[in-house]
Amino acid sequence: MPLRVGADLFPIMLTIQFAERPSESLPAEWGLLPDPMERARRQSWWSSQRIPGRFFPSYDDDAFWPTSVPAAYQQIHPRLEFYEGLLVYRLLFRQRPAGPGERVYLAFEGVADRCRVFLNGKLAGEHDGPFTPFACDVTSLLQEENRLLVFVECKRLEDSVPGENHDWFHFGGIHAPVRLYRVPALCVQAAALETRLEEDRVCLKLRVRLLGDERDERHPVLGKLVAPDGSIAARWTLAARAARWAEAEIALPREALRLWLPQDPFLYRLVVECGADRWEDRVGLREVRARGREILLNGEPIFLRGVCSWITDPVRGPFSASEKTAAEAVRLARELGANYLRAGHWPQSREFVRACDEAGILLWMEIPAYWMPNMAEPAPLRRGLACAEEMLSAFRNAPSIILWSVGNECVYHDVEKPQTNLEYFVRAADFFHEHDATRLVTYTGGIEGAYTPHMAKVCPLELVARLDVVGVNTYAGIHDGTPGEEKDLLPTLTDRIRAASALGRPLLLAEIGIDAVRGETGFDFGEERQEAYYRKIWPILDALRAEGSLQGVSFFTLSDFRTPIKLSKHQDGYNRKGLVDRDHVPKKAFHVVAGAFGALARE
Repeated sequence: MPLRVGADLFPIMLTIQFAERPSESLPAEWGLLPDPMERARRQSWWSSQRIPGRFFPSYDDDAFWPTSVPAAYQQIHPRLEFYEGLLVYRLLFRQRPAGPGERVYLAFEGVADRCRVFLNGKLAGEHDGPFTPFACDVTSLLQEENRLLVFVECKRLEDSVPGENHDWFHFGGIHAPVRLYRVPALCVQAAALETRLEEDRVCLKLRVRLLGDERDERHPVLGKLVAPDGSIAARWTLAARAARWAEAEIALPREALRLWLPQDPFLYRLVVECGADRWEDRVGLREVRARGREILLNGEPIFLRGVCSWITDPVRGPFSASEKTAAEAVRLARELGANYLRAGHWPQSREFVRACDEAGILLWMEIPAYWMPNMAEPAPLRRGLACAEEMLSAFRNAPSIILWSVGNECVYHDVEKPQTNLEYFVRAADFFHEHDATRLVTYTGGIEGAYTPHMAKVCPLELVARLDVVGVNTYAGIHDGTPGEEKDLLPTLTDRIRAASALGRPLLLAEIGIDAVRGETGFDFGEERQEAYYRKIWPILDALRAEGSLQGVSFFTLSDFRTPIKLSKHQDGYNRKGLVDRDHVPKKAFHVVAGAFGALARE
């Protein structure tokens, strides 16, 4: 039973929005075995154990290496730094079996890249996608004494999402927390609160979906919006059937509620009760929409000043920030004067999003369709759309997330040679518009080389028609002063931004930056060169902002990070475009950006 056979992909797991439900943590001490020849799969380790004196199956419990979960295995096992292949995780634990009328779910918040989960010899579930959460129904499998095996394949594949080639180190394993949830047989599967502003009123639509065996019976549901002091700010009553969305809307005077804003990130608790079940999540009341070339937050135009939020957790890796690492990212963003982070090129951890909710940092969240010319082929297309569904389910009520991105630098639509790759991006944008009325949809492409004045190759008009916001990436000016025939593109930056803005959508400069090694004084990768670059480009970008052609910028990037494609002497396996180094020490350019953002915030 291989983890994958061609395009025969894992089924999409049932998505359950656990939100702030109480959970039971599993022990952090697991066992781990790398299995490059996949003997575990061939010998069905999930259902067999070696008897002393026999040679097969080729393992025993004493052979597992002690390991910790959550963690990217490369971060805590130096022997496996460059290993890609099958790993077997094992956990022995005690637990109370499911009681009458109770469902039990084993929830994984992130496993890279693909996995199969076996509990007490039985397949509990499987998942394909390194960054999004999933859950296995273990109601009938859980015993007092339990043996959990998780077969994890960490391997870059041409038809995976992300694909074989990307600009970051390929960390893997069970990199995010694993929890056990107990819910009634009839329970809240998902709930969403949508905020819409109408003159002096706030319209609040509550949407609820139930999970249960009986699908025709209507069940009474009560929703409450609870302030931090315990007072109830709003109530809803509705009747819902299992496996279907039900909704109810109320309107309240604006002065009766407190909106969520970057300068005042006020959070309520959303409580939904149905029968014996009580579901909770933290919510902020905010509306984001596009009007012409403006982005409006709670009805007011906003300019997004930020960075791409690359930061590496010392245990969990770059795409799985712990609470401590998330707090560090927020601290650096605040010191920079940022009100926004482009959290690409993948869905972020729950801890990261929660920290931004609390701090008032706006987020761009992205499907990892990155440098992939084959996204419209069956396997990548399905993986990309599954990621969209799971990402939305995980963060449905997060007020900080205002932008869903369907990908980065991989439409590359040639107007002379039309590519079918466009199909994925159109379908992904349509998915978000159909299922989430609370956020804007975007995509970003590079405008170097393939640039044309009408932007048809960077972002085809068929896709633009489905986007609320257009993003562009450019590294114009990074070759200024270098010998050779390559023309410096900085003088064309204004024209390029104006050409993109002419599409009539709000425009975000999603990436711009230049490498520097902190402390390096030479021209090549010099810190002063990076500082001078930012001093040179900011007046250009600020003028474009003032004329209304640019609605935001995310400099690339917050922190230096590991990547195996940066192999020069100064790079040494790192992308050095960070405004801080890998130890989070600011470079000189950090202070240039902080000064520019601070002046802008004071206007």
